[in-house]
Amino acid sequence: MFWIYPSRPGDAKYFERAISQVDWIGFILLIAGSVMLVFALQEGGLKYPWDSGTIIASFVVAGICWTAFGIWEGFLSRGIFGNSMVAVFPLQLAKNRIVAASLAYVLYSFHNDIAGLIRPTEASSWWASHT
Repeated sequence: MFWIYPSRPGDAKYFERAISQVDWIGFILLIAGSVMLVFALQEGGLKYPWDSGTIIASFVVAGICWTAFGIWEGFLSRGIFGNSMVAVFPLQLAKNRIVAASLAYVLYSFHNDIAGLIRPTEASSWWASHT
């Protein structure tokens, strides 16, 4: 069984306009920062020591990407580059109290999930070596 989406007049132009509005720079910065942060948290202490250059560089690159992402989204939200691109995270969302509280809750509760990234046997050996 195949589904063929019916074409409408102007579909190709709509697709081209939608692709041209994607915030590719913000998307790349967001993905790169997230991947580097997760890599550092996942592999630090397991495959690489926490003080290894790989883990430190991963944290540094993640911080640079997240900082650049925030600055870039600020520029897009203020319309400095015009309205040709739509920001990945419009800063107006953070001005909404409900959205800001939800984001704060998710970020606060995320630290509880970090423990799930470390396998129990490695966590117990870490505690044994640091107590």
